[in-house]
Amino acid sequence: MIQTSLLERIPFFRDFSQGDLEEIVLHSDAQLLKIPPNQTILNEGDMGQTCYILLRGKAVIYKRPFSNPLSWLKPGQVFGEVSFLTPRVRVTSVVAEEECIVLQFDKAFLQDLSPDCRDKFKDQMIITLVKNLDSLREVIEEYKAPVVIEHRNPFSDYKDAEGKEVKEELCYEDDEGFKIINLGRRKVRLEKDGKSTEVELVPLTTNMPGKFLNILKSQGKDPEDYLFGKDFLIPRRAESAWKRMLVAEDSKKLKMEREMKSYLEKDGVPGAL
Repeated sequence: MIQTSLLERIPFFRDFSQGDLEEIVLHSDAQLLKIPPNQTILNEGDMGQTCYILLRGKAVIYKRPFSNPLSWLKPGQVFGEVSFLTPRVRVTSVVAEEECIVLQFDKAFLQDLSPDCRDKFKDQMIITLVKNLDSLREVIEEYKAPVVIEHRNPFSDYKDAEGKEVKEELCYEDDEGFKIINLGRRKVRLEKDGKSTEVELVPLTTNMPGKFLNILKSQGKDPEDYLFGKDFLIPRRAESAWKRMLVAEDSKKLKMEREMKSYLEKDGVPGAL
């Protein structure tokens, strides 16, 4: 069980009385979690009803289709508040950039608080939500700034790029020798034990066909440690690197579409054509 002395040092609880803090400690069943570097804490698109307070370390916020981090979280900051306040999917992903210590709260405990304490907690979460959404909106608007189109034809640029050799990029490697190499154009190469295969950079899922479940079980491996793609598996610990590649590819696609639309409209041709 956490102690009130811990909550007293967190800015989120600055306006809570000692009695409020004792009530939260008694009912919240809050957990201190240690998150390894590069591990995803929240996944955009997942359902959830937990929120987190970063106590130590640094984490980054990603949102599709933007490739670069939208923001960095520092100790004392709250995240996951959107799904905590209302039942909906996560609107961003949060990845530990270094080892992090977070305090996790589950929404269910609110019903056990006194009305006054519950209202204080919700009010503080709403203030946090407004601040975080304002910051997120500002960053996204910067990303969406109009692309400056020079005197060139983006259609030709992308056609020429298709014929060029793509520089391979090692995006993930673990202690067991498993590697993920980005080949560009939504293609990656998986390597292990001297064997390799090229696959599409597709979204991963925990829903695994029986064939793959049986293969893993026959090898004495836990299916929970793997994610399923299109006829292939990758270790769950590689999920963060995989998602960063997906975000980067989505960003390239968005930029391409904007450049082409702007080019067409510049020449007086409707962008819809």
